[in-house]
Order: sequence, then structure tokens, then C-alpha cells
Amino acid sequence: MKKHIIIFCFLIFLAIMPSVLKAQNKNHDFFNSFIFGSSVTYIDKGNYEPVNEFTWNVNVAVSTGKYFFSGVQVLNIFVNADYFDERKLYNIYGLFTQFTVAPNSRFRPFLEISFNKGNYFFPTDSYFPKENVNLFYIGAGGGADIPLRRLSKHLFLDVSFIFYYHVEKGMRKDFYNQYIVGLNYHFGKRVQENKQ
Repeated sequence: MKKHIIIFCFLIFLAIMPSVLKAQNKNHDFFNSFIFGSSVTYIDKGNYEPVNEFTWNVNVAVSTGKYFFSGVQVLNIFVNADYFDERKLYNIYGLFTQFTVAPNSRFRPFLEISFNKGNYFFPTDSYFPKENVNLFYIGAGGGADIPLRRLSKHLFLDVSFIFYYHVEKGMRKDFYNQYIVGLNYHFGKRVQENKQ
């Protein structure tokens, strides 16, 4: 499994590098815009499982080309199971890259991939996550930054959905899925140029 993850990440790196190098040479879009984001996710599994989860995600990204933002993220997952009177905090952290579908618009739809490490392990024979510090996740999904012009030209509503995929014996294939509702603060050249 680790071999597949390394190959997958290397292919992503090869796909992104030409755009990064081209942008860096032109010196127009490389490291000229930044995003700071914070979002929350609440999942109440109800009758399916006597567990609910609250996730707080913090991320920072920088432009690495006209179409790309890359950065780091940390997911803090608070798990509560009243039935078992058990509460626990898990973490997932890693690197991500977003491909901006409409780079010349303030409304920013994007596709995202990420490579992460964490300790959130959900065995198939349990209703409550276990802690395992050597887990790797590949994230994939999409979303959009919606401008909140009336509040600030820098403020955007972040709405997205990311699948964190991990396959290993004794684990669920759809290991962790996250819908995201949050706020992103944009600053730098992109906000100044895209005023429409």
C-alpha cells in the first residue's frame, strides 16, 4: 500500500511541476496570493452508529501557478459516543493541492487532492475509532470559494466535500469523508485583480 501511495504522489508531483516552473519563470502567479482557511464538519451517525464527530480544519495555501494553490492542513476530529461514555481527539495532517477551474473569476470552483498522515483508525468490528499513529490517507474531492463581497473583498465561503481514502486489511474503504463549510481569507494579487 505504501508503494502505491508513493507512486501516486510522484505522478501528482510530475503533473504539477511544469505549471509551477512556468509560473515561476514568468513571475506572475507563483507565491503572489495566499489563502488562510478554517472550517467545521459535524457528522451525527444517528441510528447507524452511536457516534458523532465534530471536525475543525485549519489550512494555509499559496498560489503555485495560475491554476494551482498548494498548502498544508490539520484536521482535529473530536469523536463522542454517549452510549459508551467515551470521547477522543484524533488528528489528520498533510499537504494538499487545489486546481482552480475558473482562475479569472472571484467565484473559485476547484478540485483537490491531498496526501495526509494521522491516527484516526476505524476498525470494521467497532462503533468507535481506535488510535493508530501510522496511517496514511489520500484525499480527493472538490468545492468552491464563494465571495462574501458585502462583508469583505477578502472573505469567501468555503463549501466542499473531500473523500479520504485508505485501504488496508481490517479497515473500511471509505475511511473518512468530510463535507466542509467554512471561511477562507484571500490576500495578495489574485484578490486585487479579480474584482468582478
